[in-house]
Amino acid sequence: RRNPPPEDCPLDPCLKFLASAWTTRILWYLGCGPRHFGELRRDLRGISAKMLAQRLRQMEDKGLVARRT
Repeated sequence: RRNPPPEDCPLDPCLKFLASAWTTRILWYLGCGPRHFGELRRDLRGISAKMLAQRLRQMEDKGLVARRT
């Protein structure tokens, strides 16, 4: 039998973040290698530029992606 997870389980915020809109799809396309913003916009039909930029910033803040110039 396994003990229940602690109240402050570190998986909770991680899974909540990954479950947010577009995040898994963005990670899917970035898994193939570096992509330009415009390439991601074309791949992710239906996402607005504002939403894509917001998600990428959030992912950058959490250390999931890094911006290269």
